[in-house]
Amino acid sequence: MVRFHAFSIFTGSQEPTPTQKQTSMKRIFTFFFALLSACTFSTYAAIIDGTCGDNLTWTLNTKDSTLTISGTGNMTYSSPWFDYRSYIKYVILPDGLTSIGDNAFSGCSSLSSITIPNSVTSIGDYAFIHCSSLTSVTLGNSVTSIGKEAFKDCSGLTSITIPNSVTSIGENAFYYCSSLTSVTLGNSITTIEYGTFSKCSSLTSVTLGNSVTSIGKEAFRDCSSLTSITIPNSVTTIGYRAFQYCSSLTSVTLGNSVTSIEADAFYRCENLTSITIPNNVTSIGDYAFSACWSLTSVTLGKNLTSIGWEAFQHCSSIREVTAFMPTPPAAVNCGLNPAAVTLYVPAEYLEAYQNAVWWEDFKKIRAIGSDWDVEFVDWDGTILATMKVPNGEAATAPADPTREGYTFIGWDKDFSHVTDHMTVTAQYQINRYRVRFFDYDNTLLKTDSVEYQAAATAPANPYREGYTFIGWDQEFDSITADLDVYAQYEFGEDCDMTIVFTNSEDNDSEIYSQSLTIKVPAAPDIEGFTFLGWQPVATLITDTITIQAIYEADIPSSAPEVYVNPANPAQKLLRNGQVYILQDGKTYTITGQKL
Repeated sequence: MVRFHAFSIFTGSQEPTPTQKQTSMKRIFTFFFALLSACTFSTYAAIIDGTCGDNLTWTLNTKDSTLTISGTGNMTYSSPWFDYRSYIKYVILPDGLTSIGDNAFSGCSSLSSITIPNSVTSIGDYAFIHCSSLTSVTLGNSVTSIGKEAFKDCSGLTSITIPNSVTSIGENAFYYCSSLTSVTLGNSITTIEYGTFSKCSSLTSVTLGNSVTSIGKEAFRDCSSLTSITIPNSVTTIGYRAFQYCSSLTSVTLGNSVTSIEADAFYRCENLTSITIPNNVTSIGDYAFSACWSLTSVTLGKNLTSIGWEAFQHCSSIREVTAFMPTPPAAVNCGLNPAAVTLYVPAEYLEAYQNAVWWEDFKKIRAIGSDWDVEFVDWDGTILATMKVPNGEAATAPADPTREGYTFIGWDKDFSHVTDHMTVTAQYQINRYRVRFFDYDNTLLKTDSVEYQAAATAPANPYREGYTFIGWDQEFDSITADLDVYAQYEFGEDCDMTIVFTNSEDNDSEIYSQSLTIKVPAAPDIEGFTFLGWQPVATLITDTITIQAIYEADIPSSAPEVYVNPANPAQKLLRNGQVYILQDGKTYTITGQKL
């Protein structure tokens, strides 16, 4: 093991000064650095030591990376172990230590935790700046002050509790602690200085003590994960850009002692939905709530005298402003849109606002506490219910109305927060019904979806051999329910023909002709024969005309006989080149059979 002592190069009985000891130690360490750099400190340990105050000494063991401080009193030297800070992972502080000096552990990037003993009363400027691995800090209950930038850029620090003993925290003390999620401030702190928690992008929870009187400029700027903040009644001032770019901030509660909100204080808190300015606030600074795009309602306290330039610029969602000031304040360029915003004021101040410069431009100025008439009507104007609703409260809707052929789907307006006279109209959606078209054998021809009382569209007329389609079994021109429709037929197919009356077989002496349509049935199928058509049986027309089916044999012409039914030859008869067949009690003529 190699051990360095700051006084090892001195001889004689004279005790070297602390400065001489420190210089000697650095020279010796430099002399052996080349040798030590060839070895790992985990194998070859070096003990480096020195003084850090009148009654304080320090020892760094490079093998276990532990810095141990011994003695009592104030740490007066500025980081005497600075050249070896990259080796420090652990720090042991004595109970007799009363202060941590400026830059004491600056840049100790491997330091992961630190416990400040109860004897320490102050933490100097930059004391733990850039300690990027520092995740845990425990502060003793005697610390009264934390210096500026003391924990700046401690990007691994996740939470911090400031004890009640602390009365001051310096500027940018926790600036850019990007992993810091929660902060609890003790009850003795009076001021949150410039940039104290600025750019703590993971910060979601802040608890302020009840002694804080002012929140300094940019104190919580760019805390983009902070969702809500409650300002205690002790606070009187919210500084310039104090909460600027807190983009997740949805809820802000301001204490009753706040008197001023400075410029840009809540600039671009784009998720903030409402804000109530306490009665003691006299001024709202320029751009204080500018670009708060989700802000819908603003309440202004009774002592407000001025609203700064574009304080509510680009707050296009604001629909309600409630003002309790007896005298309308100066607000000409404040950014509120008189055409889109409804202004509510106490009834006794109504006339003052109606006649005041700029305030008179509001299209709607209402008296606070008014009861509003709300009327619910049906689609045809029938009044379903009327009521009076106190300002800001919800109306009660009547039972859902009904309308034949339609389904009720709600009301056309939101009436959960009534701030004006309103008529609410029932909304409906027209019903649709299924219409199916079937053929005679239950074959589905088409399915149609039809609105209430509209007509269905039929498919093309179906065809059935030997029959004539004559329409559908029911009407479908005004549908009011699901419907099945079936095709209807008449036996026989329509056939257009002309009957000619002549006095000769050659038809050259036409006496009279008549066109007509008759039903022609389908001819029966006979095995071995092809149907050719129908032929009148020669007869004198008196009352009935007989028409026979004509068939042609499907067998070769050389066949001597034709058997329609080989099992019953009696059903076949050859005569004059034609075959007359008696089948099922009916007579048919078969042509084309040669004898």
